[in-house]
Amino acid sequence: MPVKRNKRKKNEKVILTAKQKNLVKIMSNNIGAKKTMWEMMREAGYSESMSENPRKILVSSNIQQALVEMWIDDKKLAKKQKEHLEARKIEFRNFWEYEEIPENKKKCKELEEEIQFKLESHIAGAKLLSIKKRTEFRKNGDDIDYIEARYSIPDYTTQRDVVKDLNKIFGNYAPEKHEHKGSVSLLWLFWVKNDENN
Repeated sequence: MPVKRNKRKKNEKVILTAKQKNLVKIMSNNIGAKKTMWEMMREAGYSESMSENPRKILVSSNIQQALVEMWIDDKKLAKKQKEHLEARKIEFRNFWEYEEIPENKKKCKELEEEIQFKLESHIAGAKLLSIKKRTEFRKNGDDIDYIEARYSIPDYTTQRDVVKDLNKIFGNYAPEKHEHKGSVSLLWLFWVKNDENN
């Protein structure tokens, strides 16, 4: 059933309990994430028994209204969508061919550019974030210095999931194994994800 907006007076704020506020915030940040409804409710402070029956909490008109106001606002949704569609994750890679980071800024920049080029050559979309000198200590005392590169790459899993989630929210296609007419409820989306993960 789609979430319906309750008629409220202009500028009237939705009144939520502390746990409800936590839950709304957690849910609003969970688009494209892997948390189940049970995990989100537990994180919000609800008991295990309450978390086993999320519908008892989510049917609250205040929670429904708060979610609608938080997500359907065009500017907020556009910002959230952009963040997830450009999601990246951090990776590390060791470069054993380098032993030192030059103190000279120009040479240091040249080293960073060289490492960036090597990363791009092997990993699509890689962006160097920082480099750090490391030492591998060996029992025989023949320690080895090397450079550790910290870089980011596109998080295609998150990007794909958020596109799928956003399509469900706006009813661009019917969710798998569920018949539904009209727009898709934001709360229904989380119920489906919770059921699929159980």
